[in-house]
Amino acid sequence: MKDRPLAVVVACVVASLAWVSTFAVAYGRGVATPALAVLGVVVTVALHLRVSELRALWRPRLSSALWGLAVGGALTGATYVLFEPACALLPGLDDEVRGLYRGALGAPRVVLATVALVVIAEEAIWRGALLGALRADHGPVAAVVLSAAIYAAAQAGAGSVVLVMAAFGLGIAWGALALATGGLFAPLVAHLVWTPIVLVLVPLVPLE
Repeated sequence: MKDRPLAVVVACVVASLAWVSTFAVAYGRGVATPALAVLGVVVTVALHLRVSELRALWRPRLSSALWGLAVGGALTGATYVLFEPACALLPGLDDEVRGLYRGALGAPRVVLATVALVVIAEEAIWRGALLGALRADHGPVAAVVLSAAIYAAAQAGAGSVVLVMAAFGLGIAWGALALATGGLFAPLVAHLVWTPIVLVLVPLVPLE
């Protein structure tokens, strides 16, 4: 992957555009999301031609798991703590978030069953292939910011500004965690802590 970063970046941007369109179709229906996640994993695995590189990126380590749990827990707590002040500053934010939940939770069992697959796909594309390729040419800080921006833009299919903003902030945190730990296991754990809790199990707003 390191000898052809531009090709990887282009492929990841194309995958991001596909993610936007498929997300727009799947949102609120829970139909195309599993297929989208599988496609993302397949495309990204194809980009990583070196099997040894894939194994290194995804290798589970206790230290990475602990970092992932700590960061995921901190991000989850911060989300709930900051949500009420954000609603006070941004009138209508709670209604927008409530609309997001009503769309995403149309089939909660399907959502829960596919969260892990979607999270793996997101980490593989944006913190795996894309972040590594960007780092080769732009350095770690710019790579984290750029990969987070592209990741956030890919969430625009839901039609929510707050989701895009949240994805950008979370993308920076998960990207920095990936670089700090030298792999994808820590951000994967952090992502798997935050997403099921905030987006499925404990909604930020009452849905009734």
